Amino acid sequence: HKLLAMERLLEQHPEHVGRVVLLQIAVPTRSAVPAYQKLRAATHQLVGLINGRFSQPGGYAPVHYLDTSIPFTELVALYAVAKTCVVSSLRDGMNLVAYEYTACQEGGPDAGVLVLSQPHAAQIIGAEAPAGDLGARRDKTR
Repeated sequence: HKLLAMERLLEQHPEHVGRVVLLQIAVPTRSAVPAYQKLRAATHQLVGLINGRFSQPGGYAPVHYLDTSIPFTELVALYAVAKTCVVSSLRDGMNLVAYEYTACQEGGPDAGVLVLSQPHAAQIIGAEAPAGDLGARRDKTR
């Protein structure tokens, strides 16, 4: 879970407090479904706890959680300035996030880094191995 990873990062590396931000964009879907409402509430609570622990005077909040769609032009601008993009979901459309982020990076020494979960990486490269076998497959091809 990205939020828990961010919390752990700030706990274990306090030098990053005030320097790193997680922007999570969660386009609302199925908002009438009780299970989704419960998940949304729990996520907002966790964001509040993390921001409550690590926010600083002057406006720094480590997590920015957006429950909304944003215009594509704004999304492209965010991709262009982001130093890291983490794609961990296999849901439809998430593969586009990886491609869009990569296309918005200009290259060179300041280019951002794309981080893919093992299942997502397997999907992107067309690997046939199940998610848990990706490491084993890599070892066999060496």
